[in-house]
Amino acid sequence: MQSHSRDFPQIVPLKECPIYFGFSAATATRLARQGDIRIARLGTSGIVTASVREMIERKIRAAGDSTGTPHLDMLLTHYRGLPALLHMNHIERHFHFSRSTAYRLAEQRHIVTIKIGRARLVVLDLLLAPLQQKPALLSTNDSCGSASGDSP
Repeated sequence: MQSHSRDFPQIVPLKECPIYFGFSAATATRLARQGDIRIARLGTSGIVTASVREMIERKIRAAGDSTGTPHLDMLLTHYRGLPALLHMNHIERHFHFSRSTAYRLAEQRHIVTIKIGRARLVVLDLLLAPLQQKPALLSTNDSCGSASGDSP
């Protein structure tokens, strides 16, 4: 996973939705038609980041998961090289645990997911926030190496 971080753009061009949000431009258009998110038309069309944040918060609250998610204020504030929402099929590539483990963790409410259409997506900011706040736990007799400061 890339570790660079920068401020999340306020408006994301429609064609860059998969990069920043994890869903396609077609899905963004469908969500805008349904009134879930807003599109700004300033020359080229772009998704208003604040509206995506509001949609994610609404979906989390509607699922009853907001009580266990103290980091809602961190949603879509920093871009870390991964989209804000990651499809369950792609979780293994970036976090090295299986899709079935991701579904189990979501069921146990250890990770926060939302549904968009038929897809279940992991809310990465809510997954990364606790990982970045807790120091890596390595035992002193760990034969795998030393703590190099790399985070998962």
